[in-house]
Amino acid sequence: MDVVAIDLGMSKCCLAVGRTDGIKMVALGNTGSYLLPSYISFRQNEPICGEIAVKDLQNYTNFTVFDIKRIIGKEYSDVNVNGIWPFKVVDAGDEPVIRIERNGAPILFSPSQVSAVLLKYIKKTAEDYQGRSLKHAVITVPAAFTFSQKRDTLEAAKIAGWEKVDLLLEPIAAAFSLKNEFGIDVLGQKKYRLLHECQEIKHSLSNNNTDSLDIGIFDVTKDGYLNVIRSQFENMSKELLSRIKDLVANTLIKAKYAPNNIDMVIVAGGGCRMPMIREMLKEMFPGSEIRSQNNVEEVVAFGAAQYACNLLKDTSGDKCSIM
Repeated sequence: MDVVAIDLGMSKCCLAVGRTDGIKMVALGNTGSYLLPSYISFRQNEPICGEIAVKDLQNYTNFTVFDIKRIIGKEYSDVNVNGIWPFKVVDAGDEPVIRIERNGAPILFSPSQVSAVLLKYIKKTAEDYQGRSLKHAVITVPAAFTFSQKRDTLEAAKIAGWEKVDLLLEPIAAAFSLKNEFGIDVLGQKKYRLLHECQEIKHSLSNNNTDSLDIGIFDVTKDGYLNVIRSQFENMSKELLSRIKDLVANTLIKAKYAPNNIDMVIVAGGGCRMPMIREMLKEMFPGSEIRSQNNVEEVVAFGAAQYACNLLKDTSGDKCSIM
């Protein structure tokens, strides 16, 4: 059963495949993790991705590309260039192009070509796991993706060698995964290391009230640890939390629903592990049940695989479709 589902995430990717004994998550990370960091390094002739590319940030910063999901399918004038990006985004007739300097010469990549590196690696991993060549995949995209962003994602899949691709909206994929259970920005290598350490602390504070940062990692002349308390983290995140709340509120308005019309809120994605997100949802939906699975990071890929299983029942249609 050739079912392949890919959660092509902003910061991490995830892969699920169909086996005779059910849907299985496949290890993608270079360390055996199910989650592959969406980082690509062009330091060598053959690009690399994942944990190895993240490590390249420390010593080969200018060769590493990430956040490609924020660029793909957009016109150059619509791209919000982030000061943290070590790579250049240049204007090619109002099309954004990634510019990398290697051996003193510029190398240009379209966003689709960059994203294709991730999809090609995932394709090989899936084929190694299944023991055969694979041609068809379901790839998830954000609900807010425009037609051009979907089109360029399909182009990336084509470059990566996928012959037939179906795009599935991430919220729908999450709903497929949960339906049975619920019945329904800085520069410089040290600063990049700091960014990585901060992300780890953020994850830790989802389960713990405190965590610490080893200052010696960044300055060998100093000893000690910087303690971070969850309440401090939440206070610094107030503006971001407000933006998330606005997005939820605007979604309800567009759908013409009031909070009291919602019986259950199902959360998916790693960010939903943060207690402040759950508290915000409880405040916005006081009469609703807030539900999730333990593996919130894998929900989208797993649900996309279930959707792909349903697609096998219908073999008609174009080679690439957008849902």
